[in-house]
Amino acid sequence: MGEGSNALTELRSYRVPPKYTFLVLQAVLTLAGSSEDDVHNWGRMRVLTNYKLIRRLVELKPADVTPKVVKIARRVTSDVDEADVRKESNATLALFRWLVNFTGFSELA
Repeated sequence: MGEGSNALTELRSYRVPPKYTFLVLQAVLTLAGSSEDDVHNWGRMRVLTNYKLIRRLVELKPADVTPKVVKIARRVTSDVDEADVRKESNATLALFRWLVNFTGFSELA
């Protein structure tokens, strides 16, 4: 999996995640179809942050996600500044940029 795998390893390594890492990963996992219970529990989120997540994100299409779920994820992109995410983690930054792009494309779909 290469660099993406290393990024996921970094995210899973947090016993207690930084604020923006938690928020961004929560939104990404929500878009990827994880349950509400899973995305409110860091232990479960860590388990879900694996190579299968990358595959799900690559295969995910805006039309596959309900407007309600996109709205939930979009809250993160509107409440979080990219500069703050960059200070925390490059791995989180990559997911944040994906999140911004995906929710933007969802508006067009």
